[in-house]
Amino acid sequence: MSQVAPPVVEVEFDLSTVTNSFVLNNATQGVLNGTTYRLGGSQFTDITDYVFGVSISRTRSTATGEERYNAGTCSILVNNDQAVFDPTITTISSSYPYAGNIVPGKNVRVTIGTERQFTGIVQDWDYDYPHTGIATASIQASDRFVQLANQFISPRTVSGAVSSTMIGTILDLPEINFPPADRDIAVGQTVMQSVTYTEPTLVLGALQLIERSEPGALFVTKEGELAFRSRRSNPTYSGAVEIRDDGTSVTPARIEVEYGSEQLFNRAQITRVGGSLQVAENTASQADYGILQFTSDGLLMSTDIVAQSMAQYYANSYSQPLFRPRRVTIDMAAQSGSNQGLLQALDLDDLVLIAFTPPGGQLIEKYMIIVGITHNMSPARHEIQYDLVDASSLAGIYGDEALPPEDQPLSQLDSIVYGF
Repeated sequence: MSQVAPPVVEVEFDLSTVTNSFVLNNATQGVLNGTTYRLGGSQFTDITDYVFGVSISRTRSTATGEERYNAGTCSILVNNDQAVFDPTITTISSSYPYAGNIVPGKNVRVTIGTERQFTGIVQDWDYDYPHTGIATASIQASDRFVQLANQFISPRTVSGAVSSTMIGTILDLPEINFPPADRDIAVGQTVMQSVTYTEPTLVLGALQLIERSEPGALFVTKEGELAFRSRRSNPTYSGAVEIRDDGTSVTPARIEVEYGSEQLFNRAQITRVGGSLQVAENTASQADYGILQFTSDGLLMSTDIVAQSMAQYYANSYSQPLFRPRRVTIDMAAQSGSNQGLLQALDLDDLVLIAFTPPGGQLIEKYMIIVGITHNMSPARHEIQYDLVDASSLAGIYGDEALPPEDQPLSQLDSIVYGF
């Protein structure tokens, strides 16, 4: 068993009120170039010594073929037996170094080794005072999706443009003013039509409609950046982290596999704003499994040709059931130090190779895209769960957008998947 790197938890407190602030002309707190006592202002403060455990969840809903990422969440359990995190104590002292800072809205981040694993905003402080035992506080935090879910676009018209440009235009609006330094927006493929917002409209909903219309991926990275990936985002297979059950690389503790109709569609209906209903059928699949319909409406692509291409893509790409790993669980203590580093570097939308041999079965190797990451950590334990989707279903999203659906090239040799 390897040593597990503990999570380092930092909360951004106002240093004008805490006890390690710089004090001019003070023999101890006024030393120039010191690192212990610093000038006031908000600063991340390490509270790791109080931490009992950390749970992080950053996942995507997989109920349909047009999945969307949820807001990432983080729960941090801390020792509050000496009321260090008591919000009713507002006077700063050596016993209460964070007094006045125990409020929602503080930035928080969790780091493992050299890799950030969560960056977000404190939503709640919850408390447990058992009659016997240790009093605890629980910090509940969410990523910047929550911020975008509480901001509104004022009534206005946003001009049509390629998806990534339109996202940037919305983020640049004066009522939003999302920092450019906190964006990781890849170039989109689908041209959107102009949108007129006749009443205040939630920013996150507007951005996710563009995401669906691409279709792409919109999520918050572990470093706290808002990321967008287009439908033709091409993962790099070379150098993908390998998770194998033969002991030659990262070793899984558990692999969960599904095979069924969870992601099976053979009839697709797509409607854009101002457009006509576009329908695509895969009759061969319907003959085998019956009609399984995928529907998406109110989309923003600028032409019905693109809407029809999307319908064709769904009807063909999801027409057959897949035997696929849907989740893999990793015990970090069972990994070498170098493999722990590889795992710590992974983020949403990254590619991994899953290779395993079921008991009595044959070797299965599949490239998978990470669409969910869950960490459960305590001082001596760290378990990671990765939710996965088959990379081959995404690899079909290539082709020539200018061509009508019937002339689209096949994206993979000997495949029924149409380019889009």
